[in-house]
Amino acid sequence: MIIGFSHVIYNANNSQLVLDNMMALGYRLIKSHLNVASSALKNSFLSRPLELHDIHLLDGPITMEITSYGNATRFESKRILHRGDFLEVQTSNYLADLKFFTEGLGLNQTEGSTLKLSAPFKKWTITLELSNVDSPCTTDFLDSEGLTCLSFISSDIVTDSHRLAGLGAYDLTPLFPILLDTKSMSIVMGRSPGGIMFELIKIENRRHENS
Repeated sequence: MIIGFSHVIYNANNSQLVLDNMMALGYRLIKSHLNVASSALKNSFLSRPLELHDIHLLDGPITMEITSYGNATRFESKRILHRGDFLEVQTSNYLADLKFFTEGLGLNQTEGSTLKLSAPFKKWTITLELSNVDSPCTTDFLDSEGLTCLSFISSDIVTDSHRLAGLGAYDLTPLFPILLDTKSMSIVMGRSPGGIMFELIKIENRRHENS
């Protein structure tokens, strides 16, 4: 079951510039993780295999993860756009992606193309504006410049990933672990029917510092 929205990923070659810009908009830096190992299972979501990346977690109207893979990418991500307190998501496969977000991820279509995810905590909610574009959208990568990926919190990551696959999600990875400080998580990544990158996150446990 999808129980909330975790964050949107913003990759930047110059992460400090993006951090400064977002904090000028009222965002607050929560935590930085440097030289984090990148799972080989993420290679199909990168323009080229990369072993390490930096992560900066920001709190604000929309929780944001600023990443930097340390390479000068020639790709620019324009599929997900920051619109203040909501995100615009562009797709050339509108009906399939609408079904993916509503039936697969549990967002409610409130009016027009506005989709909202309710959650027990306000910071886990998100509003998306799904925009239909005529021309085929380009393929984004995690190391593209810009907003690249939507992250959702799952209580049953295997069941959720199977449901999304049935709704046309593709490039789904096997479940893989990640450890940040004392937080242990399981991750599955994939693309929506229209090619929007997403990840499902399940918090497994918190390890004690001396364990």
